[in-house]
Parts: sequence; C-alpha cells; structure tokens
Amino acid sequence: MSIYKKFAMIILLLFSFTFIHVQVSSAADFNVKIESPTKNSFFNVGNVVTIKAKALFLKGTNTKRLAIYIDGKTQKNWSVDNTDSIEIKVPVTSGLKHFIKVNAWDGKNVASDGLEFYTRETSTLTKIDSPSGQGYLNTDDKKVAKIEGIIKDNGKPAPNAILFVNKGTSNELKFVANQEGKFVGKVGLGNHTFTPAIHKYNRLLIDEATKISISSNKDIFASFDIPETKLPVLYVPGIMGSSTTVPTLFSPYPTLSQTIGTPQSELKAILPDDVISLKNAVENRGVYQLEEVPYDWRFSVKDIWKQYLMPKIRKYTQASGRHYTKVDVIAHSMGGLVTRAYIQSEEYANDIDKFAMVGTPNSGAPIVYIIWNSGNCKLVDHLKFGDKMADPIPGMFSFSKTMEELYYTMTRTQMSINEPQKREQTKKFAYNFVKGLGDLNPSPDYKFILNSKSSTDGNVYTGNTFLKELNNQNTIKLLYSKQEGDISKIRTKLFVTDTESTVNNVIVNSYGNAEGGVKKANGDDTVVAEYAKKPFEINGSNIISVSASNFGKHGNMIGNSNLQNEVKKFLDNGRF
Repeated sequence: MSIYKKFAMIILLLFSFTFIHVQVSSAADFNVKIESPTKNSFFNVGNVVTIKAKALFLKGTNTKRLAIYIDGKTQKNWSVDNTDSIEIKVPVTSGLKHFIKVNAWDGKNVASDGLEFYTRETSTLTKIDSPSGQGYLNTDDKKVAKIEGIIKDNGKPAPNAILFVNKGTSNELKFVANQEGKFVGKVGLGNHTFTPAIHKYNRLLIDEATKISISSNKDIFASFDIPETKLPVLYVPGIMGSSTTVPTLFSPYPTLSQTIGTPQSELKAILPDDVISLKNAVENRGVYQLEEVPYDWRFSVKDIWKQYLMPKIRKYTQASGRHYTKVDVIAHSMGGLVTRAYIQSEEYANDIDKFAMVGTPNSGAPIVYIIWNSGNCKLVDHLKFGDKMADPIPGMFSFSKTMEELYYTMTRTQMSINEPQKREQTKKFAYNFVKGLGDLNPSPDYKFILNSKSSTDGNVYTGNTFLKELNNQNTIKLLYSKQEGDISKIRTKLFVTDTESTVNNVIVNSYGNAEGGVKKANGDDTVVAEYAKKPFEINGSNIISVSASNFGKHGNMIGNSNLQNEVKKFLDNGRF
C-alpha cells in the first residue's frame, strides 16, 4: 500500500460532517404547483405573462397564504380562503432568463415550486416570417441592416439557439432561432459583437464573441458553429483534504500557511492517488473536465464557499470566452457542506446542475465533539484506528500529530497535544483557529451523548447552530432532485458507505468531558450512514437520491472504483 493510501485512511477521516434539522409537514400532500407558464417558455419584452399557481392545503388549515416572486422580487402575496389558487398578470421585462417562484404557507410549513422562462427583445421590432425562420425586423429607416443565418451545435442545427447582439450592454438584442437553428433580424449600422449560445446539458453553452462592423444596409448572412466543449466538474475535498505540500512518509499530514487564508493557488487536494483515479474515471468518456477546489479548512464553512468555491464556479460560468452557465460538483465529506451552504445561500446564482455528495456527514459527527468539547485528540485516534494508534509512531498519520503541526505552524511553539494538561489549550486553539471543525459538530437532533455511569441519554448538548440553519426546510428543498427535466432544480445524489463500524455515541463524565465512544453503527468509520441520510427524509421518503453501499472507508471513498462508477452513472444520466 502506498504512503498515500496509508495517509488516505485518515487524512480526510473525520470531516465534512454536518447535521440537518428538517422541519416537515404533517402530511405528504401539502404542495404547490405552477400551472402557467410552462417551463422554458419564451415571451416578447413588453408582452404580458399570466402566472397561475394552485396549492393543495391540508384539511382544516386555517392559515392559507400564497406568494409569487419573479427574480427574487415579490409580485403578489395574499391570503386565500375559498380558493387555493393565485393568478396575476405581469409585463415581461428585459433580460434573457427569469425565474418564477411560488410559495404556499399554512402557518407552519412552506411548500415551493419554481421554473425558468426566457424573454426576447422586440423594442420597435415587427415580427416577420422568413424562409430562414422567424425573427424580428426594425421598420424605422435605412440605417439598419438585415441579418439572418443559422446556429449549429457541433455541425448540427441547434433548436431555439440564441444570438446575442452587443451582449452585456445597454443596446443588447437577442434573436431566438427556430427549431432548425435559423434566425433573422435587423441591427443598426456600426460596430457590433455577435455571441451565439445553445441549450445543452440543461444549461447554456455561450460561445466566444465575434466583432463585426456593418457599414451599409445590405443583407448579411451569418453562420455560427459551436464545437463540442467539455463540461466542467469541480471536486471539493473535505476538511484536512487540502494542503500546501504533498504528504510524505516523514511528513504524513496536511500543511497550511502560518496565517489563515492560504491562497488557493498555493493549495492542492491531497491523497493524490485517489484524486487522480477519480479524475481519470470522470474524464474517461471525453466530455468532462475535472478540476480541484482546495481551500484553507481553518475557515468556517461559510467563509470557505465565499472565498474558494464561489469564485471557482464563476471562473467557469462567467468566463469571457466559450463557457457553460452551470457546472457539476463532486464533494467529499465537509466539501459537501461547503457546497450545500453555497446552494442554500442568497448568493447562489443557479450555476450548479448536478451535485454528488460523497460521505457528507449531514448530521455532524460525534467524534468531532470529543475535540471541540474536550480537546482529546488522542481519544479520537484511538476510536478511529484502535489501540495501535493510541500512541502514534513517527511517520504514521494521526489527528493528534496533525493538530500539533498546525499549532506549531501558526504559533511557532511546540506543544504535545496528547498531554492531559494540554487538552484545554488544544480545545481553545481549535475553537479560535479551526472554525471549520466547529461546523462539523453534531446537530441538535443527534442524540449522541451518554452518561458515563449509565447507558441512559445524558444529552445536554445544545447543538450546532450552523447545521440547524443549513437544514432549514425552506432552503434544504433547493436540493430536491426528482424533477429531472426542470432546469431550475439541482439534481443531487448522496453516496454513503454503510458497511463499516462507526462511532455513534460519546460517553461523557459528570463534568461534560468526553471519556469514550460506544454504540457503533453502520457507516464509513467516520460518518454514520443513517444520519447522513436523515435530514433529507421527509414524510417517509428521501427528497434526494441516495446510494448506500460498500464504497470503502471515509478517507478513501473518492478512490473507490465502485463509488467512481456510480458517480459517473449519475453524471451521465439524462445526458447520454
């Protein structure tokens, strides 16, 4: 076994755990559905779009409210009595893509539905019919030129393709092609940029802009052919899964800069053997390109997605050249919580299509509590790796050694983490300088604490505020994956190992300090499978897809061939 494999058994050992507190409706049939318009409809700017929605409230519900939002702005918010429907008419504004959201509220729970629709500029344009398709002509004067043509997708006509004229400026126009990829329109004389875009893989593929100078009103024919472009897939590792150096036999632990905020350019995802095999497996078909998203795991989860994940996503989705408007994400351990926190934030830009969570502890992890509450890294090593790790030998990874080295890096002071008198100092160090660790504490609903003198529940833990907020029912439904064809939904799947013995409870003494771990359950040796899935179980069923199998131990799941095959199937589903 290579040093990377040895290191893999532990490097990512604990961490990407998170809980999820889900407040559920009392019955499965409380829902709301947008009846009009249909998804992906096109409307001319200035026209009126009728939005209709209907809610199914439970019998005896006294409070009934329905609200409609367009692009996050409230359009209508009212109480309903005898009818459970809502209908409004609103003028179509400029902008290519708009998002409609409808919420139904019964006084306790919220049900939501959403869809996207598209607009096309008309201004003073008059609709015409042409042998080359439908489009718009300006009828003002002779200071315009007619342009018609075709947009292709790798040599084949692209239905409903879009030609942007002067994209991103106040003079932007959009021409929507017919089912044969043909368009026709008129533009003024002068200098213009033409940017074609096609619908592909549940997102737009926007091509590079072409500059054209039009000096006369003669007819212009334009042909655009957008070549096959690989889909970006981002890999987000877990806590301790990023390092400034590659671990070696003599230094088997991740390293970071002395000050918090290591630049992403200086970091790499560790366990290189596993990451390389994942990259090879994903890219084997020839349609995907995988890129790592390493980060400084001393930050809180919120800071990580803001400073590392979101900029990396927008590097792809807002590029100046040819680019897709969405990416796919494969996230291991805490990386899954980082990605979820971004998706469920107000800054989410609808720029993720498929999201694979691998070994993500969506209810937190009891062993994290041992460090956060007691500073006892030695006990964590013992529970994770047995008696042989109670006193780690030089050259072998341990959580104790990793914390010692991190402490030295930041303070330039040596400290033996495993000395009992140093545990309070260790706890304060983690609390002040490893915020991400605190976000992995168990959730409030995870009854994991047992009294040392009995097997009764001694749970006095108030819970993880971050996880409690993350698992709010109103935002967790953004991960809903059942509507495969709805581009406003993220297709999410959770992959968990359920074959390894995993600590499920922590024994505490009368002072609340951790003394041991008991009552092991099925998991991946760090994350209990049942609690990884639990936040997504609403009314007896999973709101996201789940695959539970023998995908290996927590630290090595990414390199497991069975896991890689299942992730590839998930990415390919509905595309090929």
